Amino acid sequence: MSNESSPNANAIAKWDQQLLSKLGDEILGNYWCVAMANSDVHTSSSAGWAANMNYIYTGSYSAPGTSPSVVWDAIRNGRSTASSDGSFAAATVNGFYPGSHTTVVRNSTVSVFVTGTPLSTKGYTNAQVRIIKNGSLATTQNIPIDGISNFTTTIPMTVSQNCYIRAEAAYSNGIQSGYCLVNPVFIGTSN
Repeated sequence: MSNESSPNANAIAKWDQQLLSKLGDEILGNYWCVAMANSDVHTSSSAGWAANMNYIYTGSYSAPGTSPSVVWDAIRNGRSTASSDGSFAAATVNGFYPGSHTTVVRNSTVSVFVTGTPLSTKGYTNAQVRIIKNGSLATTQNIPIDGISNFTTTIPMTVSQNCYIRAEAAYSNGIQSGYCLVNPVFIGTSN
């Protein structure tokens, strides 16, 4: 995302294509294609300053989790969420964070846990959570959030083949919207 309140559909489609085309390498931990947000503004007086941002999962809010090498490692490995306005969303698959690689038994069910916090100044009343598996919409949940500071939901999904699973959260109030793209978890299957 670059200075957008919602991601460019063509960019997301290309990202999903790239994720799918390199799935084997991603499952092995040899390749990452990471979604990031950027305002592309150059001064704090610009209109889009601090609108687009990234949340990075380092494992700690203090040293060593804040060291440059740990932050860079988290970004490079896709342990992040891209946000259009500072709203937050995070997702795990069976407890594995974005950028992680795991293996499950073919045709087993995994739990996709999604949590989010809308930007409080926007007055968002709805969160739409979308789960994407191998580039296709797997499920959607609409969650009323009027008057609450955050939400959580757990979504079961069957994994019948190697895949990636990622989450999106779209916040709205009928006038304004905010959007989060959570980087995927990569899943190999065994018999």
